[in-house]
Amino acid sequence: MAILSEVTALPVARLEIQDAFSTLTKRERLQIYYSTKAALGCSRIALKQVSPESPIVSDIIVELGRACGCNWTHLARAVGIDTQSIQQFLLYAARIINSIGNYEDSLQPTYVIRIASEAKAPPADKLERFSPLEYQNGAMIEFSFGDYAQDMAEIRRFLQRATQFAEEGTSSKQLQLLADFFRSGDIQADVKASAAWVKSTQTVEANFGFLSGYRDPAGVRRSMEAIVAIRDQTKVRALNSLIGIAEDLLASMPWVAAKDEHGEGRFGAFELPHYVQPEFMSLNLLSLTAHQCWYAMIGPTYQDIRDNVGKKNLYFENCVAATTAKEFPFLDTEDLAVFLAQYNDCNAAMIFTHELIGHGCGKILSETAASAYNFDIDNLPRNTLTGKPISCWYKLGQTPKSVFGGLYSTLSECIAEVMALFLLPRKDIWTALEIAKDPTDSDIETLEYVGYLWMIQQALRSMQKYDAVKQKWGQAHGRARFVILKTLYEHGQGLLRIEHRHHTTESPARLTIHLDKSLIPTNGRATVARLLHRLHIYKCTGDAENGIPDLESLTSVTGEYLLWHQVVCNRAQQPFLIVQANVLPVDESGNQIRSTESGALADVEVADVILRQYEPTVEGLVKSWVERGIGYEVTPI
Repeated sequence: MAILSEVTALPVARLEIQDAFSTLTKRERLQIYYSTKAALGCSRIALKQVSPESPIVSDIIVELGRACGCNWTHLARAVGIDTQSIQQFLLYAARIINSIGNYEDSLQPTYVIRIASEAKAPPADKLERFSPLEYQNGAMIEFSFGDYAQDMAEIRRFLQRATQFAEEGTSSKQLQLLADFFRSGDIQADVKASAAWVKSTQTVEANFGFLSGYRDPAGVRRSMEAIVAIRDQTKVRALNSLIGIAEDLLASMPWVAAKDEHGEGRFGAFELPHYVQPEFMSLNLLSLTAHQCWYAMIGPTYQDIRDNVGKKNLYFENCVAATTAKEFPFLDTEDLAVFLAQYNDCNAAMIFTHELIGHGCGKILSETAASAYNFDIDNLPRNTLTGKPISCWYKLGQTPKSVFGGLYSTLSECIAEVMALFLLPRKDIWTALEIAKDPTDSDIETLEYVGYLWMIQQALRSMQKYDAVKQKWGQAHGRARFVILKTLYEHGQGLLRIEHRHHTTESPARLTIHLDKSLIPTNGRATVARLLHRLHIYKCTGDAENGIPDLESLTSVTGEYLLWHQVVCNRAQQPFLIVQANVLPVDESGNQIRSTESGALADVEVADVILRQYEPTVEGLVKSWVERGIGYEVTPI
């Protein structure tokens, strides 16, 4: 019997990968093996970014698991502790593993810019770039090389081995450039690797680096992350069909419809002249180093690469299948049957449009060089909200992240989430995705209704990410959805009502969504369009003066919302813990190659690899981490 058989507080899901793995060639299996070992090195850095003690705690988990062969009942007996104590330890360990660290880190002010690299000093020909700089009040900024040097060296070695098995061309070039980046810390190597990654089309999808800033409250410092996945070729046709109508979707945006007619092109001043079509892929995740398991993502992080080379939209189908919510406590009984019948299709379509258009739209109006601009400075574009010429733009060296600070992630995610709602009425989306061949107006109204219910349900659930004591949000996606909830509730003119049933002796307090389906085509669409338009102009023009106070107001939790927050927290749904598979090396005879030093495996000749999956339990999650962390198969005692 599993030691945690009575523990039901945390839902655990497994990323199913066996079918996708079985399609790989031997060469691809070896590439994916060395890539997953590089991802392990990335997790070491991610742990250190969170806190000094996180890697130590991880090592304790691994060593205890190895010592007892993940037989936790034996460990309890051997050291004389009760089962409850072991349960508490494993639950704690599972949370550490799942979030890659022991808590959400906060920004620590510092005057030293630490550059992650295997090298301990900048290249001789670039010394001048890293000379001390004078900052405010005479303080000096110094550059320190060699951060995470040992981990960067290990990652680089595994990337070089993975390169030997990657397809010739952009795939192998990307991995080699990433290896150069991990060796030198030179950001230009990472930029070039991103350009090569966008063009790569091989079956094994892998990317590594400081990819997102969601975990940093200031939205500045990026977390070390890694993705190793297998492409699903069966979904390419539908996704390519969606990409094929992307320009038509973009042409329907509020700021495009209201654009000037003097030389701004088809899409107006707030979009690029030509839509840069992304590579849209459906993937099955094998190894993910990140503080949460996403449904989808878009990359690369460099805006100039997105604008001039292209971008990739990644949809993680096995993550969606594993972590899709099974309970919807805020839906009325009458809505639930309709919702469940359409939910999966609606959720998939909204994820696709969220990524494809929501994160793919917009032109950042900027000073690109001294007295040079990517718009006509002598004939300023007209703000499509006010009808007047724009009054602000990004100054030289500014970026959306530097201008909006910690609110940028919320702004970006809110635009993408609202975009998904805005595009729900488009029949061509449902046809392109082969969800509905010839949808009627009634079909669209039902799908749109389910989409609104899903967004409002998720927004209410996300309120558990708000800390009422500190008056702070802990997650950008949840904060963005709350913006939508608050806007629909306050400005939908009867569209949305939240019924608050107070606690009684017979039943706990609860919230129930009441959405007027008949008002969605009028009040709903108009409210969504206004919000989307406003947020988009904030982002494109760098209008922090109006955008920041607006977002702070839209995400403030006061009055009635605080009462909702209490109900949500009392009925909090725990996020899924994700169990990932491992790939283990074998020799020519099929015997597993074991080593207690993961780095040493970079120099060992591996004949092939095997896939090992684990039970979707807390124990399975911990065991997968133990075996991944030491490159060693634990032996039950």
